[in-house]
Amino acid sequence: MKLKQYTRYQIDFQGKWILPGAIFMGLSFFLRVVYYFGLTNIFTYNTGTIIMQIILPLSLCAGYIVLLRAVKLNAPGIFAILGAAFCLMVMIWNFSTGDILRILLSVVFYLLSGLVLLATAGGYLPGRLLSSGLFLALLVFRYLMYAPSFRHIGQFILELSVLCIPASLFCLTRCMKEVKNRSKTDA
Repeated sequence: MKLKQYTRYQIDFQGKWILPGAIFMGLSFFLRVVYYFGLTNIFTYNTGTIIMQIILPLSLCAGYIVLLRAVKLNAPGIFAILGAAFCLMVMIWNFSTGDILRILLSVVFYLLSGLVLLATAGGYLPGRLLSSGLFLALLVFRYLMYAPSFRHIGQFILELSVLCIPASLFCLTRCMKEVKNRSKTDA
């Protein structure tokens, strides 16, 4: 089965969504640093937690920001891969909560959002609306379901750090602009 590519996308670095996307990812980075290095004792965590909750997310956030703002890499596919990695990472984090509803919703929403983002950036979906809508719904749903339930400021800061990721990925989908497909005679 051959997939039909509907369109090609480029990142619109002059658009209004590029700066909010970088700000949300930077805020996620900052809040995670504040939580783990300011509000908790990092020496009490095991190696798996340090890698999965601190090193990996901070590396992905920093790489995303550098590619988006410093390098200005015009490769939506690379950003989609980073976005899918974020979705996979948050899905894995939700497995550690032990909350069955959160695990089921994360498997459905984060897996679907990551796959739709990859398909959108590859041009295999006709438009960005589905990808944008999924990340916006994910952001709103996660906030309404989980953020108000936190009693401690530390837990809320960590949840806010996670909420900034789909907000940034929503902005990324809005930064993609459609470009004309090259015909076979142009190549």
